[in-house]
Amino acid sequence: MVRFSRATSAHRAAIALIALFAVSLGLRVFAAQALQFDGLYGQDAYAYYSYGQQLREALAQFHLPSGFYFPLGYPALVALGFTITGQQPFSAQIVSLLAGAAVSIFALLLTMEIARKVLPSTPHRKRLARPAGIVTWAIVTVCGQLMQSSIVIMSDSAALMWAVMSAWALLVYGRSRQPAWLALTAFAFAFAIMSRWQYLGLALPLALYILLKRPVRLPHLAVAALVGLITLSPQIVHSLQNSNMPLGTPWSLSWSPANFVEHKFTTADGSFYFAQTPAEYYAQPFYSAYYMSPLFVPLVIAGAIILFRRKAIFALIVGWFAVQYLYLAGSPIENIRFALAIFLPLAVLAGVGTAWIFAVLQKSSTLKWIIRPAIVVIIVYGLLTTVNASVPIITNFVSIKNSDLKAAQWIEAEIAEPGATVYCLDLLLTIEHYTTLHPIQIYGLSPATLSDQLSKTRPAYAAFNIGTTEHQWFGKSPWIIYHWLLDNPGLTQIGTFGNYTLYRVGQ
Repeated sequence: MVRFSRATSAHRAAIALIALFAVSLGLRVFAAQALQFDGLYGQDAYAYYSYGQQLREALAQFHLPSGFYFPLGYPALVALGFTITGQQPFSAQIVSLLAGAAVSIFALLLTMEIARKVLPSTPHRKRLARPAGIVTWAIVTVCGQLMQSSIVIMSDSAALMWAVMSAWALLVYGRSRQPAWLALTAFAFAFAIMSRWQYLGLALPLALYILLKRPVRLPHLAVAALVGLITLSPQIVHSLQNSNMPLGTPWSLSWSPANFVEHKFTTADGSFYFAQTPAEYYAQPFYSAYYMSPLFVPLVIAGAIILFRRKAIFALIVGWFAVQYLYLAGSPIENIRFALAIFLPLAVLAGVGTAWIFAVLQKSSTLKWIIRPAIVVIIVYGLLTTVNASVPIITNFVSIKNSDLKAAQWIEAEIAEPGATVYCLDLLLTIEHYTTLHPIQIYGLSPATLSDQLSKTRPAYAAFNIGTTEHQWFGKSPWIIYHWLLDNPGLTQIGTFGNYTLYRVGQ
């Protein structure tokens, strides 16, 4: 009878998780469809999409793929999507959609696992773990940045999924001591690294948890290490055989505590002056409703306080936040999507903090019926605040991509020669994917190389965003190429569309 009861309970839990996953996925699919967005934008998304195609073709022909600047984890999933549903943008986009929805489920499981360990030892502990998980699930599900990352062909949602899966599996191992869970931890962590180098920093909080959660059996660690090494082996081989840096980016190499309070930076992407310092900018999950409402900050603090009693779990969750925040605050670049790695542990803490307050209120039947509804109202209002803040930001994000698409189509319409050469920077991949023109990247070109190309290529055109060329790229190759073209073969302006000016290169 007991076994039957447990089986029924597990069955209900599975149905509930599937239902919550369906809700999270449905919201993401709805957003993509309502905005008629195919997941491609900027430059990196096209690069992932293109490399997913190359990777699939290389594996089909049993040879090693060419070099790639980013790690292999996400392109491998994109290649799998192409194999299952054909070569189309949605085949790659569905990877991010599924991963973004899965993040909310693994965050729920992680929060419930923590709540069962840290809440006061009462008959209601297990029951209160459920609202803890639901609060975290809701915060993660409606998070504007995760929603945006779920509809683009980028690695952010997939990397976060693997990272939170790894932390959850490690906590389950701490409870069960079953080696399969530690092996899953290593597998998921390796895939998180292979999706975004940024998550290599999680090695520290994961290791601290293992050191503090004794005893950990050495054979289990050996098996996990082997699983992690096998999982990472394609990336290791690929990095060693190509000139790309095996770990990190120029930004990680430029990390410095001095960057915490800097405003002006010069990187491989140009020169920038930021209104906020990186330390201020990457604190957005605390104050920007695009991540989560500031109303949840007291719940986050409550969650951190209750976790402090359990050193291993505190080191894992708060350590996750600290490592990622310190890395980003010291980097010379500001990108709103990078802070997803900071947001996730805060959402977990908010769920745990909510359950802890509910547990404390169990002792007072009067306060329970006053404060509980008030907290629920605050949570619902906070979620609605996030939705209200996120919709216009995501809509504007997609409108920028649509503007670039219209600019590319306008350029094609203005050029009479089919397949003509167009020298460009920002619009390169948009022109390549959506038109019949032949775009050439100007970044990294020298005047000597360009002169040689132009002697063999006529007619030729050039498209520039004059504002960014003159300021962001001042003194760098796009600026040099633009002024060389003006001064040497000459540029005849054809017209302007939005931020872009189209020229015909002189004979």
